Amino acid sequence: MVIHDPFGGGSIVVWGGISMDGCMELNPIGRGTMNAQRYRDEVLALVVVPYGDAIGEDFIFIHDNA
Repeated sequence: MVIHDPFGGGSIVVWGGISMDGCMELNPIGRGTMNAQRYRDEVLALVVVPYGDAIGEDFIFIHDNA
């Protein structure tokens, strides 16, 4: 049996992180293709940098290159 969504389905892109202090909230990313500029502007600048500032000098960012 093949199940097909006649309305084309949908998708959502979210970004999240984990740290020694626990998991970060999932952050929805707007529609469209993720590229380097969007990643810099919408993920790094709005989510990672403020989180790193809150952690302080011990913050180390490691990206999994997904």
